[in-house]
Amino acid sequence: MTKEELKNLKKGTIVYYVTDRFRKCYADPTAWSVEFGVFDGLSSYRISKDNVMVSQSEGMVLTLERKDCRWVKTLTSDWMPFSEFKSEPKMHKLPKNWSYDTDLFWVENRYPQDDCFNFDIRDRKKIKQLYDEGWFVELDKNDHRHITAEFDHNYYKIVKKALFYSDTHQKPLFYNLSHNRIFLNYDEARKKAKQLYEIEKNVSLIAFHNDCMDDLKECLTFISDADRRAKYREKILSMGEIEKFILRHVDDKILWSYRNTKPLKWQEIAID
Repeated sequence: MTKEELKNLKKGTIVYYVTDRFRKCYADPTAWSVEFGVFDGLSSYRISKDNVMVSQSEGMVLTLERKDCRWVKTLTSDWMPFSEFKSEPKMHKLPKNWSYDTDLFWVENRYPQDDCFNFDIRDRKKIKQLYDEGWFVELDKNDHRHITAEFDHNYYKIVKKALFYSDTHQKPLFYNLSHNRIFLNYDEARKKAKQLYEIEKNVSLIAFHNDCMDDLKECLTFISDADRRAKYREKILSMGEIEKFILRHVDDKILWSYRNTKPLKWQEIAID
């Protein structure tokens, strides 16, 4: 959307946004994705542009996830919502004939039977309805801990614990995003995500080509005769896309192999 559209956007509006939280590397085709959240107003900051302080605004988007519908049952308590379960303060004696594969607690998901989450992601009205009904919630509304058993000889207790590691793809509580990464239409957001990937891919291809040309230049420095260097360069560049090859120098000669061949099959480059 435009800056003006973002400025006039009503707080609480369901929006789509473009994020790269699944990124594994630069120009990763799976990096840019589209998710939905709740617009929570503008955040402003100041930057220096041409030695002049300029105010900039971004849209704050609260991320959403499904309501936690886990229920918990232990040997000493009946089923209850996960959010209501508290870590047991006292130890219990282990059951008779207990072994390490004996269940001491149970956790199950109890989502609605009508499968309310089976909807078209393009349907903002449906997302808004599920949000208003509490089936989609902000991340801080859910309890992200897990339940485990702690042991002390022949005694145990069931406790809630946070994970010892963080999920690298875990959503943040909110994003501050520029106007051109926030949308009211899913297909427009997908188009933007593809554009961002194409930009990265083109930049990556240019950088890779330059790296290959640098590798060629380095190999040629080991060829003592200037005339042979020129012939090698002309020959290698006539072989096709230089990105497909890997080069090495041996005894005043240059060898090549296809980059994706496993194992590499080295061949001498023939020059007149």
